[in-house]
Parts: sequence; structure tokens; C-alpha cells
Amino acid sequence: MKAEEPKLKFWGSPAFAMLPFGLYILLGGIFSVGYHYYSMKGLIFAAVISLLAGFFVCRNKGKYWDSVVHGLAQYGNSRLIFIFLIIGIFSKMMNTGKIGNGFIWLSLNLGIRGSAFVVFSFLASAVISMGAGAPIAALFAVIPIFYPPGILLGASPAMLTGALISGIFFGDALSPSSQVINTTVMIQHDKATGKPAELLATLRQRTPYILLAGAAAMVIFFIFGAQGGTMGDMAEIERFPRQRACSC
Repeated sequence: MKAEEPKLKFWGSPAFAMLPFGLYILLGGIFSVGYHYYSMKGLIFAAVISLLAGFFVCRNKGKYWDSVVHGLAQYGNSRLIFIFLIIGIFSKMMNTGKIGNGFIWLSLNLGIRGSAFVVFSFLASAVISMGAGAPIAALFAVIPIFYPPGILLGASPAMLTGALISGIFFGDALSPSSQVINTTVMIQHDKATGKPAELLATLRQRTPYILLAGAAAMVIFFIFGAQGGTMGDMAEIERFPRQRACSC
């Protein structure tokens, strides 16, 4: 039986088919790590440049764009794009509503300090991440809100950073609107029926393990969260939510 030839042919080695993916990862890393530009605009720019690079090394250029458009037109991909649009709108609403400042206000009024603030930041970032639906969007919203006052409240810088990042992915793992979960579900198909996995069934199976990992993380953050941290000026801390509100 003759092997089916690939629809797209590239100049030189077939390995050039991986050029768009590799270039996207490289450019994304340059923007975020090299230039510290943490924005979805940088990732979009990297994606556009990568698609154009793939176009120039592809021999049958007409089929290349047909494949791109066909991929966008598939039901699973269109569903994900719609989810991303809703996520973007909801994330903007949370940012406009300054939900992070509300959490800071709550922690100050409850007298949460040191390692307790690290655990509080873990839970608060998880809640924000569940609503954001995208870890990178939650990361941009959480770090500038919780990190500066957390340091002033006596939290360990390393443990606070770990708690914020862990909380983001913890909340994202529990969220039914997570782009990561929806992408995973849509690409997993039953061999017999060919249907994708069910979202709710997947969440039910993985939630107990996620909650167990989250509980263990909170215990570690509570024990070690204040080591190396020093309290700052309380007047400066109490002014922080108002400063954030003025600067946004």
C-alpha cells in the first residue's frame, strides 16, 4: 500500500514544517524573557510572524493558507476561539473592576500577615485565575497586585512568587472555562466513537487530585511563607490599593 503523500510540501527538508512552531516559541521567549514584555500582543505578533515564515518555506503556497483557514474553520478550533474571546472580555471586566484591590483591602482588614498572606495570595490568585480562563492573563493581573504589598506584609519573596504562580495554575486546573482544559479535551478522542472527551467528566476525575495537591501546597506556604520576609511601613501598605486605583 502506497503511503499517502503530505498535502503540504516544503523546500529542503520536511523538518521545515516545524518552523512556524519553533519560531513562535523562540519569539515568545524573546519577548517575555529577553525584553520582559508580558502581553498577549507579543504572542500575537510572534504567531503572525511564524505563520508568514512557514508560508515562505512552503512550496504549494495556496494549500498552505487553505490548511490555515481550514484549521480555523473546524468546529473544535472555532469553539476554542470563541472561548478565548469570552475569556478576554471577562478578564478585562475583572481588571476594570479592580478585583485584586478588593482582595488586598480584605487582607488588610482581616489582619492577614506573613505566611498567612502567602496562603491568602495563593487562594486569591486561584479565584482570579478561575475567572480569567487563561493562565497568562491571570499572571499579568495577579503579580503586580499581590507581590508589592505581600513583601511589605512580611512574606518571603520566593514563597510569595511561588504561591502566586501555583495559585494561578491551581485555579486554572479547576476552571471549566480554562483554555488549557478545553484544548486538552478537544484533542483527546475516543478510539471507538471518535468523539472528544467530555469536559465535566474530565473535571470530575481530576478535581480530587488537584485539591489534594492544593492543600499540600498551602501547608508548605504557611510553614515557610514568612521565612526571610520583613514587615514594611503599614501606612504605605494601606495606601497601596488607592495608589493602584489611581494608576489604572
